[in-house]
Amino acid sequence: MQRNRGVTLVELVTTLAVVALLATLAAPSFRELGRRAAVLSATHAVMSALHTTRSASITRGRPGILCLTASDNACLTNTARVATGYLAWIDAGTQRGQFDASDTLLMRASLPGDIAIRGSRTYVTFWPVARAGTTNTLSICDLALLAAPAQVVVSQSGRPRLATSNPSACR
Repeated sequence: MQRNRGVTLVELVTTLAVVALLATLAAPSFRELGRRAAVLSATHAVMSALHTTRSASITRGRPGILCLTASDNACLTNTARVATGYLAWIDAGTQRGQFDASDTLLMRASLPGDIAIRGSRTYVTFWPVARAGTTNTLSICDLALLAAPAQVVVSQSGRPRLATSNPSACR
């Protein structure tokens, strides 16, 4: 009978080469998976912010506003700029579309790196009496173009819903 003394150096090197090859092939897929998760996470955060703003507007009896912001945390004034975050508040009566000291801040958030929002409008206003909102389509985009974009559509009744998007929405 012959005793097994372990693996040879050739067998070990061959196994390591196969593992290295598989890891090299799988790396791009893991990056794409991470980008898809980032887009999905940002989409759900935006949905949650819209629901929170709408709910606060109804319970407090005041207009609620969620606006898209750039890196300076100021509300965007045109849709040509890419938003990297959002700001939500209950309006104190000025309804100027910009947050000021008399308003009640609900939340301020920034999106993860290389994730941006493009909207058909730069803000959404929820009115408590009519339970209505400004219609808007928000596209959540991966700026690295590795993951497909997602969309949040706000209907005239103020209800946000998820929708599928095409890559042209992010260009």
